[in-house]
Amino acid sequence: MMPPATMTPPASMPPTAPPLPVQPPPPTRVSQIEMPTDVYQILQSRCSQCHTYGLRDPAGFGSILDVSRLIAADVIVPGDPDHSRLWNRVAVRADMPFNGTRLSGPEVATLRSWITNLNRPLLRARSNEEILNLIVADDTAQRNDTRYISFAHFVDEKRSPGEMKTASTVFAFILNSLSRRRDLAIPKAIDPEGSIFRFRLSDVGWSRQDWDRLTSFYPYCLRSNQRAHQDLYNQLNTEAPYIRGDWFLDAATQPPLYYDLLNLRQNLDDIARQDLGLDINDNINRGRIDRIGFRSSGVSLHNRVFERHQANDGFLWVSYDFDTDLNQGDIRDNPLGPTNRDNRFQHSFQNLAGEMIWSLPNGLQAYLLADAAGNRLDKAVQTVVRDPRRPDGSVQDGVSCFGCHGVTGMNFPRILDEIPQYVNDHKRDFDSNEINQVRRIYPTNGGTILQKDAADYLAKVRALIGDFLPNPGVIEYDDWITMVGEYEAKVGLHGGTIELQADPAQVRREVSARNGQNEGQLPIVVSDPLVTRDDFICRFRRIIRDVRRADFCQGTFNAQEVQNFCDNR
Repeated sequence: MMPPATMTPPASMPPTAPPLPVQPPPPTRVSQIEMPTDVYQILQSRCSQCHTYGLRDPAGFGSILDVSRLIAADVIVPGDPDHSRLWNRVAVRADMPFNGTRLSGPEVATLRSWITNLNRPLLRARSNEEILNLIVADDTAQRNDTRYISFAHFVDEKRSPGEMKTASTVFAFILNSLSRRRDLAIPKAIDPEGSIFRFRLSDVGWSRQDWDRLTSFYPYCLRSNQRAHQDLYNQLNTEAPYIRGDWFLDAATQPPLYYDLLNLRQNLDDIARQDLGLDINDNINRGRIDRIGFRSSGVSLHNRVFERHQANDGFLWVSYDFDTDLNQGDIRDNPLGPTNRDNRFQHSFQNLAGEMIWSLPNGLQAYLLADAAGNRLDKAVQTVVRDPRRPDGSVQDGVSCFGCHGVTGMNFPRILDEIPQYVNDHKRDFDSNEINQVRRIYPTNGGTILQKDAADYLAKVRALIGDFLPNPGVIEYDDWITMVGEYEAKVGLHGGTIELQADPAQVRREVSARNGQNEGQLPIVVSDPLVTRDDFICRFRRIIRDVRRADFCQGTFNAQEVQNFCDNR
């Protein structure tokens, strides 16, 4: 997305900074009881280079610095180091860290003591019926478009209050980032733990059909035959009145659901004309744009130009991205164009693709990846830009954008006036019309323009979630990255048991008995491979029938896209 900053901005500009030095984990994410500083320092210095979210996690279990994720994937089994995968690799097999020297005796002893004394017992998670009972009790606030998002299984996993606050904050942010309405929607918790949230479809501009489309991808919905729950289904016109929050944060921010919930059109120019009230080509031809261009952005692999248009409800920023720095990919020698939109000038660039950011009616931001013609792309071309936090390294529409822009809105390039300065220094290479056009559309106050758009966005974010955003200087929305990374990571016996809402002993017994027939449905011992999230989604309905009787909600997990996905695995 737009480039992260490494320059020092003016005092009035939202501050940015290079990557921050490693610090002990903040108490809002992981309590010092669960990960003391000496443990954190060992895992950070010896393990986190490989085991973090996204592309740099060959094991696929998620960040080594995330206690909840480690427990869910059986990397650590609280109170039982001998059945912990971490202990097996650093002490029994002693083949980790992969690079460098193995852990010292004191380091190994520190980890064993921590795991032994870590008190987070695995208990049976609340059942679907128990969660529905809480929703039924909320009947005074229910209308036929009321829906619920549940993080109840986080409570059952014994997550810390800080982690629960993170979940609720990230959910409020994402819900409003998928809204079509002008007013912010404030979800309301209905339980004392603050884990189940109520909102109305109309508050975010969704129809019942939009919810049905969302739940057609949802794999985890279990149907209740209790009379009160049947009445609830009838009242709300759905057998899926609630969905899991971590699944929602992941699935709803990726295509195709990201497009569906925001009703995003398939072409940038259609979005601009019909939703934002502007004509991109006309603005370029009339010089009603502001551009900033630079050869090294820190995100894209080559040149980058981004361009601002005034929209009905704020702004539209369009980036022009390249897979080469040569010829028409050299924006210093070719600062005008692009040729497919404006061919009046000899020194015009032609981009390969682009990334767009614009204001939603409520002041938050929407995102689009597109080719040079403005046609929608699910993923960016990897020769143009990459996102190492995603498992395959691709920048993906929606999910990658929230991670890059969630706490900044607009990021700042290293140099704001590279193009006008270059043209001024090479006047003999450009004719007078080109020089005048560059001076017109490449302003010297680009930082001020970025500052205002970023400030307007962040004012709306703070009105929604208060001061829960990270401190100034942070580039990535780490809480968002953590939440998505936790959900997408591989599933162990502990995490699978919680998600199955079953008794731990029964799950172990039934899975052990049936692994000969359905090999690998969940790992039993430390030598068993973890199950990928994608495989778990496709296997969930079979696994849950192995451990307990369950009926599934009508109209859920029946989208053609998910059926094709699971058929091909």
